[in-house]
Amino acid sequence: MDAHGNVFGAWLFGSNGPGYLVEFTNFGKCQYQGLGVTLVLPGGMDLDKSDNITICDQGAKTVDIIKPPYTKVSPIWALATTIPTM
Repeated sequence: MDAHGNVFGAWLFGSNGPGYLVEFTNFGKCQYQGLGVTLVLPGGMDLDKSDNITICDQGAKTVDIIKPPYTKVSPIWALATTIPTM
């Protein structure tokens, strides 16, 4: 939840994407608006104290920062191309 009480989420359409970010402007009434950002396969997401969204795009193998007004993705880390086994 940001400083204005908005909640953010990511949806995946179909099993292979694309994924979209949304902002719930009235979470209690499930009212939301789509943001101008698409991802291949959205994963874990966090919101920092500056209201920047950090999200893992599992399909693109990146960790991305999306700054207000949430219209542009800035990839910051490239992830390994393989997942280690345990």
